[in-house]
Amino acid sequence: SHAVQEMCERINLSGIIEVQLSESGHKIEMDKKREVMVYRIIQEMINNAIRHSKASLLKVQLVWTDTLDIIIQDNGQGFDFDGF
Repeated sequence: SHAVQEMCERINLSGIIEVQLSESGHKIEMDKKREVMVYRIIQEMINNAIRHSKASLLKVQLVWTDTLDIIIQDNGQGFDFDGF
C-alpha cells in the first residue's frame, strides 16, 4: 500500500533502521477502515521491532492471495521462551 511504503521510506530516511518493503500477488481492494487497520498493525509491528530487537535490517513483506499475509523479519536478537 502507498501509506505503508511512505512509512517505510520515512523510517529509512531517519537512519534508525533499514526497512525493505516488498509486495507480491494481486492487491485486494479494502474499505478505508480495513486499510487503516492494516497500516496500524504494520506500524505497531515495526515499532516493536525497532524498540526491542536491536536490529539493523527489517524486512516487511505483503503477500496478497485470497487474503493478505504480513511477514516481518529482522536481523536482531530474539527472546527466550523459557522465561514465560
